[in-house]
Amino acid sequence: MRRVDPHFDADALTRRRQAAGMSIEGLASAVRVSRQSVSAYENGRSTPGRDVLGRLAEALGCTPSDLMNGQEGSGTLSALCRAAGLTERQMAAALAPFFGKDGSVEHAQLRLSHLEAGIAPEEWRKDPSMAAQAIQAVALLAPGWHASEIADLLQWPASEHAEAGTGQWEAESGASAARLAARRNAVEDNDVPSRASTAARTWEELNDRQRLYLAAVYREDQAAQAKAQALRAAFGDPGPAREWRKLPFTIKAAPALTGYTALQERLREQNALDEGAGSTLAALHRRALIDLSEDQVEVFPLGGAARVLVSLTRAGRACARAGLDERPATTPKDMLSEWLWRNLVKVASAGPDGLPEDGLWGKSKFYLGTGFRPGRRAASRGYIDSVPVRDGDGPQSHVVEYRWRLTPAGRAHIAQHAERYRAMYPDVELASLPEDM
Repeated sequence: MRRVDPHFDADALTRRRQAAGMSIEGLASAVRVSRQSVSAYENGRSTPGRDVLGRLAEALGCTPSDLMNGQEGSGTLSALCRAAGLTERQMAAALAPFFGKDGSVEHAQLRLSHLEAGIAPEEWRKDPSMAAQAIQAVALLAPGWHASEIADLLQWPASEHAEAGTGQWEAESGASAARLAARRNAVEDNDVPSRASTAARTWEELNDRQRLYLAAVYREDQAAQAKAQALRAAFGDPGPAREWRKLPFTIKAAPALTGYTALQERLREQNALDEGAGSTLAALHRRALIDLSEDQVEVFPLGGAARVLVSLTRAGRACARAGLDERPATTPKDMLSEWLWRNLVKVASAGPDGLPEDGLWGKSKFYLGTGFRPGRRAASRGYIDSVPVRDGDGPQSHVVEYRWRLTPAGRAHIAQHAERYRAMYPDVELASLPEDM
C-alpha cells in the first residue's frame, strides 16, 4: 500500500511569499508569529504546526497542501489532515454522526485513534454502509482526495468498500499509487487533476442560481484579497485573512437605513437579489462551499443590528475557479508582479531627472533597488538605483537629495519584456524610454 505522507516544503513557502510581494516581516505579522519563526520555516530549521500552516496558506492565498511536499511513506489520518488543512477535531466532528453512540466529537476522536491502530469500529462492522458515508464525508472536507485513498488512511479494507456499495473502490485502489504520484509531481497553484475534477463536478451539480451566487462571492473574495495585498505592500496590516475574507452580505434592517453591501450590489446588477437569497446561500453552505457567520454593527437610528457574513471555503474557491475557468493569479518567475511593474514604470516615466526617493510605493525598493533584497535568500534585481543629486559640480558641492533612476539591467528588462507586460497588465501605461536615461 502506498500513501502520501506530506512534509513541509520550505522552498515552496519562500516562492509563495516572494510571488505575493511580501517580506518576512509582513508575513510574520499576517500570521501572528515572530520574524524569526518565518525565517526558520524558510531555512528549514523549523516546521510550522497545523494551525500556523493554515494561517500561512491563508495569508499567501493558497492551500496548506501547496506548502507541503507529498512523499511516499506511512501515511496516517494526521497526514490527510495536514494536507487538507484540517484539525483532527474538525475531522472527528465531521465523522461523529457515523460512529453511533451519542454522536459526540470525543467519541469520534476515540474511534479515529482505534482506526489508525487498525481496529475497526463496531458500528462499521455491523453496518458497512455507515463506513462508506463516513468516508464520503471526509472526501467533502478534503477535495482532491479519492475515497479509496481516504479509506486507506482510515485503515478500512478495500473489501469493505465493495460491501458498502460504493462501487469500484477496489478498482480505484489499484490506480491510487499513480494518482498519488501525480499529486506529488503536480505543478503548484492547484494544478492537480483530481482536485480540479472534483471542483468541476461540484460546479456541474449546482443550478444556475447557485453558480451565479458562488461566482459573485468569489469575485468579492478576490477583490478583498487584492486590497489586502496592496495594503501589505504599503506597509499596512490588513489583519488575518480569516477576518478580511469574511464578506458582508446583508444587515438585518431596512435597506433604506443600511443601503446594500458590495455583494448585494453585484447580485442586484444581475437581477438575482431577492427573498430567496438566504436559501441559496444555505444550499452553498450545506455543500461546504461557503461559511456563514454573523456579527453586530451600529445602524443609526436603530442601534445594534445583526450582519450576515459570507466567506469562501477552499473547496468553494476551487469550485468557482473550475466553473469560471480561472486559475490562481501567478506571475512567471522572470516577470514582475503588477505592483512591482507599476513602480518600475514610475521610475522609467520620470525620465533623466529620476523619481524622488519617496516616490516609490511601500516596500518595492527592496525588490527592485540595487543593494536591496527582500530577504536573505532572495537576490537583488538591481533594476533601479538611488542616485545622489548635488547642488553643484565642484568639490564643495553637497548632496541635496537622492532620486531613483533605471539601471542598465532595468532598461534591458523593460526593453525585453515590454510587450509581455502590456498584455499582462493592460492598465499600466508605459511610454517609450528616453534614450539618454
